[in-house]
Amino acid sequence: LEQLEGERASGTSALEGLRRELVSAQNEREDARRTRDRLANEFAEARQRFERGQPQLAENRRRLGNVEDALARAQAEAAEERRARERCHLETMRATEKLR
Repeated sequence: LEQLEGERASGTSALEGLRRELVSAQNEREDARRTRDRLANEFAEARQRFERGQPQLAENRRRLGNVEDALARAQAEAAEERRARERCHLETMRATEKLR
């Protein structure tokens, strides 16, 4: 009888250990599910932000292209004005030489 009581006690002890492991595994599974759901939501939100940003990105690229074109035109005009000033300066120098 004592032997059976000991086996029952050890069986109960093992059963309690298995129950604790089961609860622990269930908690871990629930944590993993919550993490998966959170990541899925974050991914969905990021995708929505990306899709909303696409038209703005295209508009910003178009505007950047316009600004770059305007800069190139302004640089070309500045170079042309610089050459014109140099020509005027040379002509002034020649006229001054002739007047002497």
